[in-house]
Amino acid sequence: MLSGLDERLVQTARRVGEGFRLAVAAALTKPIRVEGLRSALEQLRPAVVWVPSPEELRRAINAGELMLHLQPIVEAGSRRPLKAEALARWRHPERGSVSPDRFVPVAEAHPELADSLTLWAIEAAGQCQRDLASRGLDLAIAVNISGANLRDLRFPDRVQEAVRRGGAEPSRLTLELTETAAFQDPVRTADILLRLRIKGFELALDDFGTGYSSLKVLKQMPFSALKIDRSFIADLPTSRDSAVIVGAVIDIARHMELQTVAEGVETEEVAVALARMHIGALQGYHTGRPMPLEELAVWLT
Repeated sequence: MLSGLDERLVQTARRVGEGFRLAVAAALTKPIRVEGLRSALEQLRPAVVWVPSPEELRRAINAGELMLHLQPIVEAGSRRPLKAEALARWRHPERGSVSPDRFVPVAEAHPELADSLTLWAIEAAGQCQRDLASRGLDLAIAVNISGANLRDLRFPDRVQEAVRRGGAEPSRLTLELTETAAFQDPVRTADILLRLRIKGFELALDDFGTGYSSLKVLKQMPFSALKIDRSFIADLPTSRDSAVIVGAVIDIARHMELQTVAEGVETEEVAVALARMHIGALQGYHTGRPMPLEELAVWLT
């Protein structure tokens, strides 16, 4: 637990601690309020957390227990829907809804399972895109891929086949990758991403600003869009530092002819501030929460 008089130094200390993989319960600015301290201590209560085994996740994929929820991404100025990000959900027959935070790390620790999960999501996203298009709602879909997927040069061909099975065109799908994942093996990653771009897929650099080589990634990898991490967005109206950083990123992206998306837009105040900064698109609970396909179709009309 961290505390101090200077909010900026406290938050810097927090990031340093998290960089060393320390569990930071709270970062409190002095004078410390009792309510804030009590809330932080409550979070330290021990809890039994179920973590699925690789076999359980593999069975769930094969049994059709996973589904996609789709979160809209809208144009900043007009709020016109541009695309939707596909987010995996697990409907466990006994445990109910299982958070992706529980099962995605399990998949990423086992490369073959990571491929199975990603290819399932891409095929399912293709089906969603085709379904929406058949209703006159031609919305592009974004799907996350991980560093675990980028070890095999055959991955682009497998992605293309999954899209074909889903009934969509590669140009209507965007593949999102974090900068941390991109630099696990930069040469092989650049090779695989280039093959995906040649096949017609759009590529987005996700969580931009959270890694250590953001600008280097932009220079070396064939991305067509970048998504600014929510950590720079939440306090945008009140933090001069965040505003300066976000403005600089938008300016760099414009000169590199990259699309820009702000993640974690939770209030109208933030949305308006971003639009004034000429961000390209917004994503967050304020502009649209993740929802099942049928609910999204209604939302779009």
